[in-house]
Amino acid sequence: LIFRVTLGLFETKLEQYVHFIRRGGLCLEDRLPGPTPEFSAGLEVLASALTPLRKRMVRPLTDRFAATLGKGVCDVLVQNVLDGCRLDQNGALQLEADFKLLLSLFAPFAKRPENRFFRPLKDRLRILCAASASLSSLRKTLLRLIASWDGSKDSPEGRQLTSILEDGYEVVSFGAQDALLLTSSRLDVK
Repeated sequence: LIFRVTLGLFETKLEQYVHFIRRGGLCLEDRLPGPTPEFSAGLEVLASALTPLRKRMVRPLTDRFAATLGKGVCDVLVQNVLDGCRLDQNGALQLEADFKLLLSLFAPFAKRPENRFFRPLKDRLRILCAASASLSSLRKTLLRLIASWDGSKDSPEGRQLTSILEDGYEVVSFGAQDALLLTSSRLDVK
């Protein structure tokens, strides 16, 4: 019950952040000096739930709650913020700065919260934050390889696509077609 209420409040607070991004709020000439104010409101909701739990509950229960909440928050951010947003590199870097603040809330519950709770979010940001030239090159390579790919991960193209994402970008939570969509969401990549 606490999980659903907390996640619901987070989603409600996040609506302003989503509207800010969808209006082009992350097409920035310069990054903001701190967190996005619209994101800070959501972080306050999470902090108000996580901080008292850490003090009052038994460690395995708090870890389980944090894991469930973290994965729920990750899903909300991926679905409502990252999937379908259009931004430039400064906007992506601002998202990454906001993400780092989110990680600090979950740091007491895991050594690497970015991998344990937020891997899909981390992987998307890794692509979105890449320099324009690097992202443009990735996009051209993905287009070329996907055009001749038969869909099998064991084909030469499939292995090369996996290698590019895993070895070149350390992306493991989604495939080449999703990476291609992400490259399209950056406004400064042709």
